Amino acid sequence: AMRLAAAHLIGTHNFASFGVLRDGDPRDPVKNLRRLEIQRISSDPSEGGDRVIITAEADRFLYHMMRMISGTLVRVGLGKMKASDVKTLLLAKGRTGGPVSAHKAPAQGLCMEEAFYDAA
Repeated sequence: AMRLAAAHLIGTHNFASFGVLRDGDPRDPVKNLRRLEIQRISSDPSEGGDRVIITAEADRFLYHMMRMISGTLVRVGLGKMKASDVKTLLLAKGRTGGPVSAHKAPAQGLCMEEAFYDAA
């Protein structure tokens, strides 16, 4: 279910539903999410249980965008949201307080591994 939900996010979309934009913020919420992979690693419950690794690559990110994508995908994986809810959030183009909303994951466990920059 998480991979199906993630497939809705690949490509160029308005990610305002998955980030924080303040009034008057000049940054464009349209981003190109080139890659979004989900890997589940099973481990012993005594070691904390299963883990999910989410790998993303985009031209740029909104503030809290990966926390909100990650949290929302985990909720889909837990059965608390449907994969189609992710598409509904994208189409909303903002945090409208509608019937579904993105869920922000805690910062613990999230890390940025690498940044790519275009040659100047």
